Amino acid sequence: MDLLTEDDEGTPRGYSDFPWYGSHVLILRAAAAEGLRDIMTPYGEFLPLKGGNGLELFNATTVLDALDEGHSEIIRFDDGDILNIEGYVFHQEVIGNSLIFKLPYRASNLYMQAGFIEQINAMELCGIGFELVWSDEADPVRKVIFPPRHQPHRKRQWWWSR
Repeated sequence: MDLLTEDDEGTPRGYSDFPWYGSHVLILRAAAAEGLRDIMTPYGEFLPLKGGNGLELFNATTVLDALDEGHSEIIRFDDGDILNIEGYVFHQEVIGNSLIFKLPYRASNLYMQAGFIEQINAMELCGIGFELVWSDEADPVRKVIFPPRHQPHRKRQWWWSR
């Protein structure tokens, strides 16, 4: 695993507690993994990344058949498998209190409930965003962004005795 610290033009990337890999897994820096481990472990497993300098991959093992296919907007492959879901409707009774889950379809995204996102906010973690895909609220928040930040450089302080 190589962590890219610059874009293609050589500009440094901002610091993220969740370096991006894909919407089907989460990559977490060590501090984020330690802080979220208790809340996430019931829904999956943490796997250390070789050469990742302390990065861990979270693989969700909670798979819920929660998509209401009859009411969702789905684009399918010719064989009937799901290619893309453009409008979601979930069976809330299937999801229950599961904070993190996947659907039982090829290359499923990770889905999170608000409690997980609130925990990230409470811990002041950064460098991750979430888009709302389904809600039963009348006017929900559609997007939550915790922007990356630049790592503060530690200033060395030298002390001497007199």
